[in-house]
Formats: sequence, C-alpha cells, structure tokens
Amino acid sequence: MKRLLALIGVLAGAVLCTACGSGGTGAATVVNAPSTVTATTTVVKTVRSTTEETVTTTVTAGADGYPPADFYDHGNGVYSAFETNHDSFDCAASDNRCWGVKVTAPAGCPNGVALKLTIYPEGQDTAAATVEQSDSTALAPQEIKTIIVGSSKLPDDQRYEAEITEAGCA
Repeated sequence: MKRLLALIGVLAGAVLCTACGSGGTGAATVVNAPSTVTATTTVVKTVRSTTEETVTTTVTAGADGYPPADFYDHGNGVYSAFETNHDSFDCAASDNRCWGVKVTAPAGCPNGVALKLTIYPEGQDTAAATVEQSDSTALAPQEIKTIIVGSSKLPDDQRYEAEITEAGCA
C-alpha cells in the first residue's frame, strides 16, 4: 500500500511539474513611447516564482508608468519579473527545469543582459543551486524581453521555486 501511495505521489508530482513547463516561443515586446494615462489595476507581485501576492495599485502610464509595476528594480537600470504565461516560452530540451524571466531597461543594454537565479526546493529557504544565464543580444531602450533560464542538474523528484537574485546589463 505504501508503494502504491508513493507511486501515486510521484505521478502527481510529474503531472504538476509538466504544468511548470511551457509551450510557445520567446518573443520580445517593444513598449511604445510613453503617454499619460491613469488606470487602477490589480498587479500580481512574484516574490519567488511560486509565491504570489495580489495587490491593487494605481498606475500612471508615461514617465511614472514605466517600467511595469510588477517588475523589480535591481538598482542598476535593469528591471525583471517572472513570466507568468508559461505558454509563451519553451525550455531547452536539455533542461529539466526552467523559468522565463522578463527583463527591461529604460536606457537599454547594448551588450545584452545577464541573470542569476537562486533555486530553492519548494517551501524551503536553503538554496539548492544558483543558475546564471546571459543573452548577448542587445536590449533596446524600454524593450521587454523574456530570457529562459534553465537547469539540468536538479533532481526530477522534487518541485522547485526560483528567485531572481541578480539582473544587469552584460
């Protein structure tokens, strides 16, 4: 009976992990020139890729509306957020885990972007790994680009969450 329950647990985890994957292709989005518009929106802020907190905020587009409210300011001119639409990107075939990270920079990054994610077993505070990823393609001013950060070194039998610990121009 214990083996049957363990097998069911592993299969359930595999089904859940399949939902962590994604389909589709990575695509860059260029933000139009700012205009002034005020709107009240509900924003989902992601502390880690699986921990979400919903807050309601007023966003004024234009000088104060960029970058988008759900992006984290790394203090170096680069902003990042986890891509929550898992169908908008694909993991590399060699990776057993991956996360889509949206990045933007008001002044752009002519030499591309470098990211560092710290990976945790779900619900734990002790890091299992750090993963670094860079994209040498130039990031245009105010462009929002999704970069896929993956790993092939994490055990398949456990769920993980990630935290963007560094993001900057390369």
